[in-house]
Amino acid sequence: MGTAQGAESSTAARERAKKGATTAADLKKLLDEAGKQRDALIADYEALRKELVAATEEQKQAIRQKMEERKKAFEEMTIALHKQIRDEQRKQRAGAAKR
Repeated sequence: MGTAQGAESSTAARERAKKGATTAADLKKLLDEAGKQRDALIADYEALRKELVAATEEQKQAIRQKMEERKKAFEEMTIALHKQIRDEQRKQRAGAAKR
């Protein structure tokens, strides 16, 4: 995941998750996007891990910091997604109870 592209993608995902999905299809899209982001994070971690092997001590610290920042951004996006899913499920249950 490129830094700029990853930041834009995770920011967009967080914003969509905050706005609210209205259908099961919207939830599926959010889950698919989260899966893609997870795959990108894993690929990025692998690339950084390979850099870590040949890095100097200063470079290792910088690489570890990058890894931690990216992990935190992914966790924030995932938390927002899970919250949105729970909220949507509550809405769906409330709508079903009114019928």
